[in-house]
Amino acid sequence: TIQTNKSLHHSTLKQLTHKGQLLHEELDSLIAIPHKSHQDSIHIVQSYNQLESIVKSLKNNEHHDQ
Repeated sequence: TIQTNKSLHHSTLKQLTHKGQLLHEELDSLIAIPHKSHQDSIHIVQSYNQLESIVKSLKNNEHHDQ
């Protein structure tokens, strides 16, 4: 039903938002490391790309809901 789909959509957006917040906190911690290893740098770039993708997805959903 439409209500079930709306609930599922809302739940998915909440999960995506939470994941984005966790990634943001993780990135802040990684960026704060004074002497980063190559692996740290790779992890930062990968996490940033994931966060960017989440933000784009949330923005797209925001525009569709209006």
